Amino acid sequence: MFWWLETCVGEHRLENKEAPLVIWLQGGPGASGTGYGNFQEVGPYDVGWKPRKHSWVEKVSILFVDNPVGTGFSYVEDGANFTHNNAEIAADLLTFLKSFLNDKPEYIDTPLHIVSESYGGKMAAELARAIVHAQETEDLKVNFRGVALGDSWISPVDYVLAWTPFLKAWSLLEDVALANVSQVALRTQQAVGNGNLTGATALWALLEETISNATDNVDWYNALLHNVDGEDSSVWLSAAPTSRLQASMRRLLARYHNDALSDFMNGSVRKRVGIIPDHVSWGGQSAKVFEELSGDFMVDVIKVVDDLLASGVPVTVYNGQLDLICCTLGTDAWMDQLKWKGLRAFQAASPEPFYVKGDRTQTAGFFKAHKNLAMYIVLNAGHMIPSDQPKAALLMLEHIMSRGERVGLVDA
Repeated sequence: MFWWLETCVGEHRLENKEAPLVIWLQGGPGASGTGYGNFQEVGPYDVGWKPRKHSWVEKVSILFVDNPVGTGFSYVEDGANFTHNNAEIAADLLTFLKSFLNDKPEYIDTPLHIVSESYGGKMAAELARAIVHAQETEDLKVNFRGVALGDSWISPVDYVLAWTPFLKAWSLLEDVALANVSQVALRTQQAVGNGNLTGATALWALLEETISNATDNVDWYNALLHNVDGEDSSVWLSAAPTSRLQASMRRLLARYHNDALSDFMNGSVRKRVGIIPDHVSWGGQSAKVFEELSGDFMVDVIKVVDDLLASGVPVTVYNGQLDLICCTLGTDAWMDQLKWKGLRAFQAASPEPFYVKGDRTQTAGFFKAHKNLAMYIVLNAGHMIPSDQPKAALLMLEHIMSRGERVGLVDA
């Protein structure tokens, strides 16, 4: 399992305290955190080693992990070792974390946060629960401070059902197409309800294809865009897809494996790192990672989030206003299903606007919280919030870190 640690630049640490350590988990499944998250979102350098403004290392140290195994530069030599469900992913990540802390014990007492994006949120929630359990059984010593779920695939069915009203409200579906999309969405919901999870994933792929055809290829990561240039990556999508599922899988992963990033990771980064086996290419097994998880792809983890809240773990949910695939309508729907006893008070809380420094007149987003649950909506941002609104994302990160320090593990 390949990882990449970027340490905080000292002069910008939060209130001159010890810099927290953030584990960044990318989505997909099969998207590389050491690649995309590091070099195209929050790390200190862009592709080509160009310094990034508003990098998260201004506030925190970041541990990027290529997971599940087979993602990025992580690899398996025995196909049986690919993960097939979220529990297996969390078990691998927990093993990794123990190994990391054994090698770098100076981070044992460092405030630890998990921050995630997309499918990474589903994995992050499960990992957070595994950490809590390991702490309770004294199997792990770590200063765990909370988890942040960014535009996260927490409840697939709720997102599937939200796409229809979302696209209708944005004038992207007229009545005939709307009826067709709604019908496929309901079939997907029924398949999940009947326990046909692999079939539900296939229907999800059909639904994405149906929506793409009806909307002139609306961008799943930013609903303002269509037919986005550079989505295809010839480096790893050289063969034509053999199924609708492969086509949808590749469409979603292509952004994370664009040619410039692939060339950079397999060239300059590989050379600089110097430990990658000759037979391993960056992202070479990513498609297989996605396929092996197709039976778990449509399973929700709402209960996992509930367990975290009940355990007193600070949980932050954040969404980009323009995101389609994990749209805010779907996020609101799954959050409304939480059993957590503080939910009604959270729902009744009034959102407060927040602003980036030097731009007081333009609202950057809205925030609300109750006890150990918080939510941010970042305006004018899609699925990849740090790329779309880097200043707002950095401000949000600072809020999340400082809130984690204040809230700690609370009686929820």
